Amino acid sequence: MSSITSQSIKRSYSSSPTPTPSTTPKKFKSTPYKTKKTPPSTPGSPTKASSNWTNEKKAILVKKCMDTAYKTMDWAELAAETGMTKDQCKDQMKPGRSNVRKLVSELFTK
Repeated sequence: MSSITSQSIKRSYSSSPTPTPSTTPKKFKSTPYKTKKTPPSTPGSPTKASSNWTNEKKAILVKKCMDTAYKTMDWAELAAETGMTKDQCKDQMKPGRSNVRKLVSELFTK
């Protein structure tokens, strides 16, 4: 049997100079950003600078909404959600009282 002897390998320093790091920054591949396209304007009348909704018209709309809500409201469900009675909820929508209906109506009468 032959015996294997260990030999140490000696490395010599390279005579060539080590490269210096580049001073110019590396350029990375950039992914193009998706640009948002604005939707094409719809043909029709141009947008007006002022609205046709006057406070009087808004008050009419609010009154109609309040009347409709009073007639079609599920008062039992509203009472359960608010922790009030059905009569207390109805009182907040009755005309001629100091309540939510009056508060909302006054927003457009000033």
